[in-house]
Amino acid sequence: MKIAVVNPSFDEKIRAQIEAVAKEINYEMNFYKNETEASGHLFNADIVFGYIPSIVSECKQMSWLALPFAGVEVFLKPGVLRDDVILTNSSGAYGLIISEHIVMVLLMLLRKEAGFVKGQLEHVWEAPVWQKTIKDSRIVILGTGDIGGNTAKRLKAFEPSKIIGINRSGKINTKFASYFDEIETIERLDSVLEAGDIVIMCMPATKETNNLVGQKELEKIGQDGIVINVGRGQALDQELLVNKLNRGELYGAALDVFLQEPINKDSKLWDTPNLLITPHIAGKLTNDYTIEVCVKIFLENLKRFAKGEGLSHVVDRVKEY
Repeated sequence: MKIAVVNPSFDEKIRAQIEAVAKEINYEMNFYKNETEASGHLFNADIVFGYIPSIVSECKQMSWLALPFAGVEVFLKPGVLRDDVILTNSSGAYGLIISEHIVMVLLMLLRKEAGFVKGQLEHVWEAPVWQKTIKDSRIVILGTGDIGGNTAKRLKAFEPSKIIGINRSGKINTKFASYFDEIETIERLDSVLEAGDIVIMCMPATKETNNLVGQKELEKIGQDGIVINVGRGQALDQELLVNKLNRGELYGAALDVFLQEPINKDSKLWDTPNLLITPHIAGKLTNDYTIEVCVKIFLENLKRFAKGEGLSHVVDRVKEY
């Protein structure tokens, strides 16, 4: 069996860790820094551990594609990945780092930090401005999996009045159940939302989540409402959000995902007031903890694969996650 690992974030320590397990099960291992370097070399790989959308068609012999990310939508498009290829992701590796990002941008929005950063850059002593707090706020989290659950866990310590989780089933993993005050289904979103809500979007890209937050939802949370999107750009009516921010009809928003990435230099997003922009970095493989969990998931599955056992983190192609 031949394994190809394609990832620029893995250092020599991680490589040695993967190589040790490969040697133990008698599999051949090859490492590549990126898709460009790997191109032309994956035609005979049985297992690929990496995010390879541009060269996945080269993998003629591949039986298992292990993604180092949680998002899988690129590989579920018709004709991209053969039906007989097992697809796994690294769901569970990103909850901690993305939830920290959410806490960071939420506090920045509530405390109007962008204005003070601008003042520092311009050497201006900014006057105090009216600020809000997480305490006694009402938080609605769209997605109650690893990211949403970890976010609720961290925000609970700030004493909000209520944390409501929204998902497909209306049920919650017991691991995170104590951090939510209510769990509702996607169909109930309109009736759940109230004026001034903090809406945190961390759902995967599926048919059900497309344009999930639009006119009705943004009007419900109103001028004191906040929207944070770390899930997928198509889940939010981005143009409407920008227009409402420009008219002062929302308190603020933070976007890490967009309809088009990267954003054009002349996009009106850059100059939208009370909007924090990050370039899809909330959950990248840029910290030791995330890499450690991601590799652990792969290595545990690799041992299972060698024994002919079922794998964990297998993507349901019907549910799209």
